[in-house]
Amino acid sequence: MINTITKAWCNFDGWDAGCWEIFNDKLYFGSYGFVGQAWEGTDDAGVAIETNALQAFNYLDDPGVQKRVTMFQPIFYTTGTPEIFGGVNVDFDTSVNTGQLQVEVSRYGLWDSAVWDAGIWGPDLDLRKAWNGAQGVGNAFAPTLNTSTNGVTLQWVNSNLVYEKGGIL
Repeated sequence: MINTITKAWCNFDGWDAGCWEIFNDKLYFGSYGFVGQAWEGTDDAGVAIETNALQAFNYLDDPGVQKRVTMFQPIFYTTGTPEIFGGVNVDFDTSVNTGQLQVEVSRYGLWDSAVWDAGIWGPDLDLRKAWNGAQGVGNAFAPTLNTSTNGVTLQWVNSNLVYEKGGIL
């Protein structure tokens, strides 16, 4: 994978891979006496999957104008209610945000916990899009998320920002 900000290739930490191969459009990796399929499942051999994601910086249609961001809405699909941390980075700062974000509670019943004939069964992936407070003043903004999930599917598909325009500085 390539980092879109630095244009540098990234590393896969913790994967004991000596070789990589694509077979039937699926990615596999191998080491001595072991072959694993990448990007398959909701855990890493029983261990939580750690993520640290930063979307592309955006000038919000006014590159020379300062803005103040006030709210952030990550939109994602999930099979559970994961703990999600993050926020909005300003002017190409790539540091990790550690504020806990609000996550909507699922509207659907969970198998083996919902009341039979009363629970509403939903889709495999539940849409979540709760608004969270954000702060920052600058020209370019990038939403960021950090998670640790085990047994939960999580797909970040979009983000919305609320901001106020300032003057040219």
